[in-house]
Amino acid sequence: MPDAAAKGSRFGIALTLALRYEHGFGELTPYFEGLRNRVLQATRCASCGSVWAPPRLVCSCGSALVQWSALSGFGRVVSVTRTPSSLPATQTRGPMGFALVRFDGATNASLVRFEPADALVAGQRVTLAPVDGEAGGHPVQSLIVVAVPPLA
Repeated sequence: MPDAAAKGSRFGIALTLALRYEHGFGELTPYFEGLRNRVLQATRCASCGSVWAPPRLVCSCGSALVQWSALSGFGRVVSVTRTPSSLPATQTRGPMGFALVRFDGATNASLVRFEPADALVAGQRVTLAPVDGEAGGHPVQSLIVVAVPPLA
């Protein structure tokens, strides 16, 4: 006579596991602390002079000789898109705006978030938005921009 295991029956109990883990930012700590304080920290390559925002610990030229440098937080929109999305590790879901922004002084462009109701367009000036203080999620999710108001 076949035993219960051979028939595919399962024996066990359901367990719920929870894990809380504090993940350090290591050498990128200045960048994430800067975002919290609405300061855009970049790295400047001592070999070729490239400035990376978000920062790189190793430049595209291969050099690991980088120095931290604060940028103004102002930039220009390269392109925009609006799409339904969700932010990982948060309850934030719905329409979102994303822009590719070249921050003043940076060699590269950065992918950032903006309020989808804002009418950002390519070529427009933007600046870092105040930190929204949303609990949870990754601090990089606070890299949000708003339109620079026109001069009065």
